[in-house]
Amino acid sequence: MRPTLRTFWLILAAVPLAVTLLAISPSLVNLTGYYLAFLAFLFLIDWLSCPRSSKISFSIEEPAQ
Repeated sequence: MRPTLRTFWLILAAVPLAVTLLAISPSLVNLTGYYLAFLAFLFLIDWLSCPRSSKISFSIEEPAQ
């Protein structure tokens, strides 16, 4: 299953934020780990909230002529 766009941007934003936190102070490495764990938790919630492809139904109707 593919992550949603919001999860993609959160994960992408995590990299520069983690590097910035480590550049400010190496003692913030714990905070970076907590942030990445929080993102993993958000990813899990996002994955569980998306409907499975087997539960999505659709029908195609031809226009009447």
